[in-house]
Amino acid sequence: MRTVRVFCHAPLQVDCEFELDQRATHHLLRVLRRRVGDAIELFDGSGVQARAELTVASRRDGCRVRVIEAARVDRESPLSIVLVQALARGEKMDWIIQKAVELGASEIRPIVSQRCDVRPDPARTERQRARWREIVINACEQSGRNLVMPVAPPVILDELQIESRDRYYLHPEAGSGLGQANLSSSRVAIAIGPEGGWSDQDLQVLRRLEFKPASLGPRVLRSETAGMTALAVLQSLGGDFSG
Repeated sequence: MRTVRVFCHAPLQVDCEFELDQRATHHLLRVLRRRVGDAIELFDGSGVQARAELTVASRRDGCRVRVIEAARVDRESPLSIVLVQALARGEKMDWIIQKAVELGASEIRPIVSQRCDVRPDPARTERQRARWREIVINACEQSGRNLVMPVAPPVILDELQIESRDRYYLHPEAGSGLGQANLSSSRVAIAIGPEGGWSDQDLQVLRRLEFKPASLGPRVLRSETAGMTALAVLQSLGGDFSG
């Protein structure tokens, strides 16, 4: 039986016992059918991971766990990658966020470029961000990451603010490939355009923000495919895919 990973908000200290929230309880009891005495792995999103056991497991009383041992476990990439992703519609954006967690992105900054076919709805912003955080947590549980990757609220490209780091944007007509990028630090940002591509106005903004063009070869990839490919290339260049 594989060890189940569960995100929790409680402080993870040895011999500490506490009740899990409704989300974790539902997953453990109704989906995985775990019982008292079963081992689970907990993480708090700050880098701490713990081995614990179920002490209570019932639909009436919920789930309680006791921490057996806890330690800080680092599974983050040495290359801090900010994915600047043009906002995609519905399930595409959910998929992008999920896979970015698995591929080790340190943060996602959704942007609205000129040719985006979706615009943020202020009335849905908080609900949308809560959904994205749930997707991140689920992906952390699956992938073994112990830090919960932040997803920023969407902003217009012209309002994007990027702190000091190497900066690239994907463009199929760029003169050099992302695989030949000369990273000058352990911090990089990669910008991915929408399905319709970058407009001339977008390119002016990206150049003003000191992003450099790079390509992923002769084929034109979909926005969601391009972002994940770029993350894998960068991890191979200077992250934890490089060995």
